[in-house]
Amino acid sequence: MLGDGIVRLVPDEEDRDIYGRLLRYVYVGETFVNLELAERGVAVVMRIAPNTRHADEFKEAVAAAEKAGVGCLWDAESLAAEAAARAAATRTPVPTERIMVTNLHANAAGRDQENLNDEYVTIVNLGPYLEIGGWSLSNEADHRYTFADFTWATGVELRLHTGSGTDGDGAFYWGASSPIWNNTGDTLRLEDATGTQVLVYSYTD
Repeated sequence: MLGDGIVRLVPDEEDRDIYGRLLRYVYVGETFVNLELAERGVAVVMRIAPNTRHADEFKEAVAAAEKAGVGCLWDAESLAAEAAARAAATRTPVPTERIMVTNLHANAAGRDQENLNDEYVTIVNLGPYLEIGGWSLSNEADHRYTFADFTWATGVELRLHTGSGTDGDGAFYWGASSPIWNNTGDTLRLEDATGTQVLVYSYTD
């Protein structure tokens, strides 16, 4: 796919993610490797703000590959297995590394109390589709948010705001009247509908 050429690593808005991994778009000569993988149907889109310069381009490429049946992600056998797994709606916890906190923005701009929707947590699902109705997210003080019925697709990032709003397009609103996350440090816990812990994430200022 690549052939010969100079390798260029191009940044987006952030240099590294919260896990210290270098964030770069890869070019070899004139080939945009990230896009090439999407067009060949061997990659899915993971949209993590603010690093979204090419997100729409990647999304269109993946959709086109899926429609054309290109690559290894859309074959009939794999789709049938995925449909069966979703129909079973298993409550078995997924491994922690399949669900990752991509940002916990505890310190809202200005006064936290007056800007509750700028306090938020974003979490991405890197594993299979999940039915998360009844799952709950809580902090060290046991403030708890319970998700309504929602199918969490692979590569989709959820954002849970502390304040009020209308849920949709991966955005959820806690509806709290005061800040949830401690600016100097806290612990996030995600549990499935049976109360089994599937993710723990701690941070300090």
